[in-house]
Amino acid sequence: MQASIRAVKDRFSEFVRLARRGEEIIVTFHDKPVAKLVPLSAEEGKQTTGRQALLAELTELRDSLADRCAGAPLSQTVVDSRKGARY
Repeated sequence: MQASIRAVKDRFSEFVRLARRGEEIIVTFHDKPVAKLVPLSAEEGKQTTGRQALLAELTELRDSLADRCAGAPLSQTVVDSRKGARY
């Protein structure tokens, strides 16, 4: 299926629904193909990570590093260092 940029812009949700169903949409500009809207493969769909999943990964990483890191927070170390460097 082909559609102009204007048509895709005006009815974007509709074109995304078509792509989700497996339709391939060629986007045209002045009747020349410039882009393609295609559905994600199952593998690509698995790779997309939601914000909550990313935050959970980062929390897990932070917790795993907590036992290895000791002392004052880096921000406090920088503040203390700057206070000592002033005249």
